[in-house]
Amino acid sequence: MFVRSGCARVPGTLAVKADTGLAPAVDRLAVAEVPEIGAEPPDAPAALARPAAALVLGGAETGDADLAAALALVASAGRAATVFLVNDRIASAEGTHGVTLHPAKLPDWLARRALAGLPALAEVWCWQLATLAGATHAIGDWGGSSGLLAVRAALRDHTRIILCGVPMDPGLGHFVRKRSWSHAIGFRKGWIAHRAELAPYVRSLSGWTRITFGAPSAEWLAG
Repeated sequence: MFVRSGCARVPGTLAVKADTGLAPAVDRLAVAEVPEIGAEPPDAPAALARPAAALVLGGAETGDADLAAALALVASAGRAATVFLVNDRIASAEGTHGVTLHPAKLPDWLARRALAGLPALAEVWCWQLATLAGATHAIGDWGGSSGLLAVRAALRDHTRIILCGVPMDPGLGHFVRKRSWSHAIGFRKGWIAHRAELAPYVRSLSGWTRITFGAPSAEWLAG
């Protein structure tokens, strides 16, 4: 179940006016039932009480350790986790959403995912709606690599986003190719350009993005 965060009113609730016989300007909202003082409140669905946090799993070698730490932190905060898989992670990792700037590679990643017996993804995001390649949704590119595209997709429904294996640091190798990524520094410009928009909602567990946005904490997750 995916819940859009930040809503001012819980969907499905209605405000019903009492028939007081007074003028509309002084009508009050009806109260259907008032619990006794000290009574236990009714249980609320967990997803409404604490909306899910989004975990963006990128291709850096730190990704697996980052993800394990993020899952533990999110669970301790009483939140569910929605995992967004970036690029090569689509083929091999547990998650419900895939994101890439490379639609030409999607058919291979999705085929390998199916062969590995992993569940089909609920959504696949790209910078263009490449439905023939397997994309289901499109969103504009902010010029910060597929990792930032994943953050953009996550921001539509989440206000707590943790980067796992998205350090934007050339010194941290790729989990498949085992080599540094020299283009990481160039892609930082997209993150810097949108830093003010990202800062309240994004934290990271490794590299330059951790330095830039800070590490996640229990207090931040509780916000």
